[in-house]
Amino acid sequence: MTPFMRSNRAVSKADIDEAIALKEVCVGTSQVMNYLTQQAGGYDNVGFTHKDLYNALQRDYTCFDDVIELDTTYKDNLYGRPIMPIVGLNHHHNTIVFATAIIADETSQSFESVQQNFLEAMMNKLSISVVTNRDRAMQRAIKYVIPYAKNILCSWHLSRNAQANIGDPKFIAVFSKCMASWWTTEEFDIQWRSIVLEFNVKKHPWVIEKGNTRHLWAQAYLIDHFFANIR
Repeated sequence: MTPFMRSNRAVSKADIDEAIALKEVCVGTSQVMNYLTQQAGGYDNVGFTHKDLYNALQRDYTCFDDVIELDTTYKDNLYGRPIMPIVGLNHHHNTIVFATAIIADETSQSFESVQQNFLEAMMNKLSISVVTNRDRAMQRAIKYVIPYAKNILCSWHLSRNAQANIGDPKFIAVFSKCMASWWTTEEFDIQWRSIVLEFNVKKHPWVIEKGNTRHLWAQAYLIDHFFANIR
């Protein structure tokens, strides 16, 4: 089994796989290290340090960092502060939790700080694509910190917004089709105009905004970009 080498010690692939599995369910690196130490029967037997494990997990990020997803819709903590997980996908299409931050507020400055600290910890390896919810402050932060990354809006959030703003199940169904269909941009524009007319939502502010930002959510406008099937 080929190990990942760091300093004078090695973290085996089996240990890395186990660590990744634990981090996927939001177990911190320190807790992972404690668990692996107990499994090995003590610190003298584990064969690597906390720093070695941290570096090995950083290397995992460099393998699967092409696409990351940022989300601040979670506020499930003692202080009611937004929780911002930064996640990706591995080669098995399983979710990898790279980092999680609790932020003071949802301003561009807070988002920039988290992203800059994250990039510093991950050796300044920039992603090529970022999936987010529709948050203008986060959009500005991404453009500042990762200026060349292609951004896409999360389809789950878009579907929820469609439900909240329009409410018609038939509209939501055809809107979902518009998000996912591999049309050309010309075909998309024809279909979109037809839907807007059919449901009489031409003047609806949410529909107008979605039409203006279709390059951020419609598959037709994102065909040439890699998102690892994260939608």
